[in-house]
Amino acid sequence: MVGFFRFILIFIVIYYVMRLLLRIFMPWILRWITQSMAKRYGFNPTDTKTESNTNEKPKSKPPKVGEYVDYEEIDE
Repeated sequence: MVGFFRFILIFIVIYYVMRLLLRIFMPWILRWITQSMAKRYGFNPTDTKTESNTNEKPKSKPPKVGEYVDYEEIDE
């Protein structure tokens, strides 16, 4: 019976240690996986456009097409 409680205690300690380690190291693991997949498929995530062109005109809002009309059901 003592062996069973020892096993449960060790299992719980290992579980919480693994949760802590995964919480710490998971961002690095995911970053490494995404970078390796990007290299494999020819996409370079560091080549993203970070600076904006000054020659571009600011985008204007699309014109309003009409006004909202509430739907009413008509009984015949």
